[in-house]
Amino acid sequence: MTRHRVRRTWIPAAVVALVLSLVGCAPEPPVPTGDELFEQARQHYIEYRTVTNDIQALIYEGPWEADIGSYGMQPSGAGCDDDAYGFDFTRTTRLPEEDREDLGSRVLDYLDEAGYEVEGQELGSGASQSLDLIVRKQTPFSELMVTLIGNGSVLVTAKTACWPGDEDELGELLFGDVNLSQGYLPDQESPTDSLIFWRDTGQACVHVRELARTPSRSRAVRRSTTCRRGAALPRTRARGPACPPRFLR
Repeated sequence: MTRHRVRRTWIPAAVVALVLSLVGCAPEPPVPTGDELFEQARQHYIEYRTVTNDIQALIYEGPWEADIGSYGMQPSGAGCDDDAYGFDFTRTTRLPEEDREDLGSRVLDYLDEAGYEVEGQELGSGASQSLDLIVRKQTPFSELMVTLIGNGSVLVTAKTACWPGDEDELGELLFGDVNLSQGYLPDQESPTDSLIFWRDTGQACVHVRELARTPSRSRAVRRSTTCRRGAALPRTRARGPACPPRFLR
């Protein structure tokens, strides 16, 4: 009886990874957690809010109404795969009716110079006629829309792309166990206010404040602030304390 010796060959892990990537079976990168998740989310937030604030500032630099459900900082898994999140943003204001076409041209020029492809559409007539400028599936947005209505109402909405990370973990890092419907987030905000992305530590609110990069300001400036219960609080230029009400007690 003839015995055949089996020769074992060891293939380096790097070669295996390369082959898997070539055939489309490369392992997915790990989902970020903890500090990495927070920092990536902060970068995404500042990136998309810089664009929305630039657009708002072109239209009106005063306070805009902010809906708490779509303030823009709460992570949401709607429309995303598992272990992914995005942000939803809505701001509204009202301006003189005659400004509509001029404002539309300004926004269109800004988006064009920023490299976005823009769809335009007009619907309705008279005071209810709307001009919509829409950006679809272009980084960092899934959809960005500016709506200028004949009666002077203006609406800016954004749904961002989806990024890897657990929405519940990120929400806990940002807000802890607070009820956001009880005044934790502002109901008005100006596009020239500092952008704030805070982290709840249970005892202190650590702010990452970025001055909005509007057309009149060429770059953002990052500042950090820590607010503690009972301490003297910094104030924004526009209004009120820079820390949420949880830390005003």
